[in-house]
Amino acid sequence: IALWGVSPQLQILSPTGAVKVTTTVPGTGMEWLGAELTRGGLLATTRRFPNGINLFGLDGLELATFDTPEVGGMGEVNVFADGTLAVSDYQGGVQLYSEAGVHLGTLVAPSGMFGTFGGHVDDADTLWVCSASGIHRFARDGTLLGAVATGSFRAWDVDVPGDGTLWTTRSSISSIGRVVRFAEDGTELASFTTGLTGWHYGIAVADDGTLLVSVWQQPALWRFDQAGNPLGSVPLASATVFVNVLGAPPPPVVPYCTAKTNSLGCRPA
Repeated sequence: IALWGVSPQLQILSPTGAVKVTTTVPGTGMEWLGAELTRGGLLATTRRFPNGINLFGLDGLELATFDTPEVGGMGEVNVFADGTLAVSDYQGGVQLYSEAGVHLGTLVAPSGMFGTFGGHVDDADTLWVCSASGIHRFARDGTLLGAVATGSFRAWDVDVPGDGTLWTTRSSISSIGRVVRFAEDGTELASFTTGLTGWHYGIAVADDGTLLVSVWQQPALWRFDQAGNPLGSVPLASATVFVNVLGAPPPPVVPYCTAKTNSLGCRPA
């Protein structure tokens, strides 16, 4: 699943580019930065101008929205197994929220985490999150489990497919970007150039192993095999500001509400 957004529209697409859902969201000046599936099958998205979270059904129906005043600079959102929303704060750390919008605390490394942006919660319920100082690894209770030093390059996003490795991107506004593969202990295993210039904000590993990469202001989602061979691209709208990709299986169907289940986890009939 891929999501891209420029105010006031969001789209959900298949990995081949087929449009699944288009929804229009009121609000002038919003930029949609991150998206992740919740454990209840909803789509949680982060936005800025103003900073906040919106929750959608996969039919595009907006179910809830709340602002996040604790977030100084909005980044992506990831979801722990207990449903907690982990929102990357570009000004440092990760802010935690319930789906009802209650602020639950902050995760931050002792050495600081300026520029926190992309991340991923793996199958062991561990949060991997990128910042200017590397890729940090947190347990749900806030324990810092370790970090991967990325050296002189800035990692914007990371995906952890569950095979003992992690994939990230290396890029700047004016240089040709790279995709880099690390072991979970921080050993660099491989890398390749994408041939694309600009910030590589999103990366995900699809179920078939295909790498999906997004580049700032590029009107496409780029596909590579794990050896770095290009597999073509999925065209997106020319006005794209940010693109984020979700390497996720189909979520459960969200039931319609009844008189007894009128809650956030269902859709109005």
